[in-house]
Amino acid sequence: MVPYNAYNRALQEHPLTTKACTSMVGFILGDLIAQHFGHPHASIDVMRAARLGAYGLLIDGPIGSKWYDVLEAHVFPKDPISTKAALAKTALDQVVYAIMTAIYFAVIRCIEG
Repeated sequence: MVPYNAYNRALQEHPLTTKACTSMVGFILGDLIAQHFGHPHASIDVMRAARLGAYGLLIDGPIGSKWYDVLEAHVFPKDPISTKAALAKTALDQVVYAIMTAIYFAVIRCIEG
């Protein structure tokens, strides 16, 4: 439980940095897994994984963190875990936050050169 406790402490003390770093790790691991299973005999494209990690660290993590803070503060704040709150947050996430998909492709395309 030590890593879990350390992570929770980091979330309390440095929430934005912790969430940005978590996003970076998730993007890198997700890409490495995708590369491995998508093309099992090809070599790993380290720069691709690094670009995705940078996107997670610098864009998706910070923006996502703030987005979910806004949802928590403004969507059924008195009953944040109710079914209606979950449905409303999911709908907003899928409709409004979906713009991040376009941003993702634009940013990745720009940093690929």
